[in-house]
Amino acid sequence: MFPASDTERCSSWRRCFAPGRMFSLAALWLGVGGVAGGSDLVPVATLTLPPSNHNAFTTTARYNSDGILYAWDGFGVWRQDGINSNAFTQIGTVIGGNNEPANWYGTTGGAYNCADAGPINFSGDGVRILLGNGYGGWGPWNNPPQTNLSGLIWVMPISGGTVSLPGGDSPVAIVQYHTDFIPLPAASTIENKATKYFVNQGVSGYESDPHSSILIFDETTGLAAVPVIVNGPGASTSLTFNPANNRLYAGVGYGAERGKIYSFGLDQLDSAFLSKSPLDFTTDGALFNPTAWNNQSGAGLFFDAHGYLFAGGNEGITCFAPDGTVSAVLDMGYYTSLIYNPFNDQILALTGSMGTIYNASDFEAVPEPSIFVLIAIAALGLLVRRARSTIAAL
Repeated sequence: MFPASDTERCSSWRRCFAPGRMFSLAALWLGVGGVAGGSDLVPVATLTLPPSNHNAFTTTARYNSDGILYAWDGFGVWRQDGINSNAFTQIGTVIGGNNEPANWYGTTGGAYNCADAGPINFSGDGVRILLGNGYGGWGPWNNPPQTNLSGLIWVMPISGGTVSLPGGDSPVAIVQYHTDFIPLPAASTIENKATKYFVNQGVSGYESDPHSSILIFDETTGLAAVPVIVNGPGASTSLTFNPANNRLYAGVGYGAERGKIYSFGLDQLDSAFLSKSPLDFTTDGALFNPTAWNNQSGAGLFFDAHGYLFAGGNEGITCFAPDGTVSAVLDMGYYTSLIYNPFNDQILALTGSMGTIYNASDFEAVPEPSIFVLIAIAALGLLVRRARSTIAAL
């Protein structure tokens, strides 16, 4: 550990444990610590999503459990060719969809516009893809033409295929202004949970007293969805479930309480569904981040492999420690939505269709080093005193 020229002499104890060497070691230890900041983060890769179709505000995406990204542009469904690849292959379409820019209102016949790409996700068993229609979207479902299709949710096989409109495949649910849906967890006690999903029902932005809700729908039993949480103060955010404590997390997307994140126990939610007695968003939910909010709007919400909660929004990327305090904030300069890759514990931060990939662990605070430094200095001081006593006795 030390130079041979020092260790060969009895006086090396004084040299090796001199104050200067001790504090150099302490400084080295201190240098290990810190919280990730903008300049400390090194991107893993960058990628660009397929462009959105004519009536979609943006292309949305979700990682499957194998680390491959699937994208939904309002007309086509795309599968990434490899992990972190910029190449995508189209595997599915919504016929009657947004594929004719010259007559996208359908005024001259041809294909009607069908979707403003909303969320995309996978069934709990991983064999189906669910596609949501966002705020806009016009098309011929259920006729007549130019019927507003906002809030529709469709399903297709994981291998891809075609959703045919009109006169073909009907939506599996209609939930107005939804921005996210996630499958019920395996721990739920609700029957047939493999085909059920949590979905948020947002607001249009024009209500005088906007309140959002969270519902459960079943992809196999029709269009009815059962509210399990009501009275959200403003538009709700993305949803995420933490299997470590069996709680569902949802936040406030805008308004006076923007950025507050609440959690709900799975037993509460199961009971609310079975009894058809929904929970109140703020009085029945537990506030996760009471002292750290309004720095994000929940545009993407997920737990990483170490229990840190990430949220996107106006201020870029916010990483919360498990106790609800902020671990790191990275200002991307633009509104940022986040997608989590559980396969390799990475984050895709999207500003429009342009994405930057980071390791989630780079945002996590390193344990505070000061306590370790104090222990190290105390131990070294004890060694010095013992060494000096031994030398004095010789």
